[in-house]
Order: sequence, then C-alpha cells, then structure tokens
Amino acid sequence: MRTKKVIFTLVIIAIALLLILMRFQNNFYKISIKNSSLTNQFAVYYGDSVNSSVINFLNKYKLVILEPWAFNSSLLNKIKAIKIAYIDLGEFDNSSLGNCTVNVSQIAIGYDSQWNQTVVNVSSPIWERYIICEVNYSLKEGFQGVLFDDVDDAEIYNLSQGMINIIIGIRKMYPNIIIGINRGFFILSNVSKYINFVLYEDYGTEVSGINEVKFVSNVSEIISRTEYIKSLNITIYALSYAVNKYDKYYNYSILLAIKNDVPIYISNWNVSTTW
Repeated sequence: MRTKKVIFTLVIIAIALLLILMRFQNNFYKISIKNSSLTNQFAVYYGDSVNSSVINFLNKYKLVILEPWAFNSSLLNKIKAIKIAYIDLGEFDNSSLGNCTVNVSQIAIGYDSQWNQTVVNVSSPIWERYIICEVNYSLKEGFQGVLFDDVDDAEIYNLSQGMINIIIGIRKMYPNIIIGINRGFFILSNVSKYINFVLYEDYGTEVSGINEVKFVSNVSEIISRTEYIKSLNITIYALSYAVNKYDKYYNYSILLAIKNDVPIYISNWNVSTTW
C-alpha cells in the first residue's frame, strides 16, 4: 500500500514538472521570438480597415507591403517605413486603382478557386498596360516600390516570358524603385538582376482554408530554395501563417526562419491581422 502511494506521489510530481517545463518552453519561445531581429524587419497587411491603430502597428517596421487601394497618399504619409504596393501580376484580384481598368474576359486563361480570381494571359498587351497603370498609380500615391504576386503562375500556365518581360519592362521604366516578387522560383534566374527582393510565402506553413492553416510538408525544399535565393544575392523575406499568435504554426515558422537566418512575418489566413 505504501509503495502504491509513493508511486502515485512520484507520478504527480512528474506531471507537475512536465507542466512547468512546457510552460517554461513556451515562454522561452516567446522571449526568443520577441528578441530576434528577424521578426521586426517587415510587415504585410492586406486588411480593409485602416485606422490609427493599424498605422501605429505598421510604424514598428522598416518595410511594409500593403494593398494600394486601401492606402491613399494622406495615409501613406503617416507611415515611416518603406512602403511597397501589392500588385497581382498573374491574376486579376478583383480590385482597381484610379483609372486602371481591364476587360478580364478578353485575356482569361484559368481560374484560382481558392481566392476566387481569374488567371490571365500575362503576355497580352491589354494586361501589360493594366499592370503599368497600377504601378504608375501606386508610385504617384507615395509607394516606393511594388511586390508582384502570383508569379508562380508562370510555371503552372506557361506564362514565363510574359512575366519576365513585364518585370524587366517595369525596371527599365522605373530604375530606382524597389521591386519584389512573391516566390516565382521558376523565373528567378531570369529576373534576379531586375528585382530587389523575394517574398517567400508559405515559409513553413500555408493557408488551407478560411481561418485554416497547415504545415508545409517539404521542409528540405524550403531550405534549398532559401540557399538558392541567397546565392543570387537577392534579399529574402519569409511570410508564413498561423491561426493565433504563438500557436504551433507561429512558433514553428519563426524558428525555421531563425534557423535559416531569414527575416519573417507571420499573419492570419487573409493577412489582415495586427498581432
């Protein structure tokens, strides 16, 4: 009987120690993340709501990537960071800037069901004029550069040359602006001399649905692509996703980025949070 009591007591002590260790480990992750210089270099915000709270949040960072239709010149003037305009190069994101319009039905070649967007023929002069218009509008509003999204469509829909031509063309038109691409590994060697940075989205985690996130299975591919980008002397930023701040997805992605010495930003599924 006494032996059973001793064993029971030891089990209780072991459980208590385990809980303390888990709490300590979680706090250690938070302290490590907060103290890492890799977590405060840039932010990405695609939210509809822009108020003083959002502005104050963005001013904590050195570089911010924003939806240009949500930020006019007066709002941009309040942001101290380098401001980069999000522009979808491979798909029509159902938004319009200023007088920039396009008849998507004339150049549609596919459909992105996850984000409800039309994939377009990037090689069409119609689309090229539209992208130039959006870039020009964004720069006049006060952005200092652009991020081209959905560049991975180059491989899926055989759009490589069209995307390469637009990126090089924008660089020649605006030699002093900052140009970034989201992923785009398939054409990276062709445009590396014309861009300033790569945004590596899905760095450890990815969106799987509305408010749903999952781990990226092929971590070795992330590491090899990271090394490849660095070998081209291009700045790399990592973007990952979590359901809540400091959850398992959040901690995993940041620790992966720290391990590979890559600046990272973590957001929710539609990139609208200000954690």
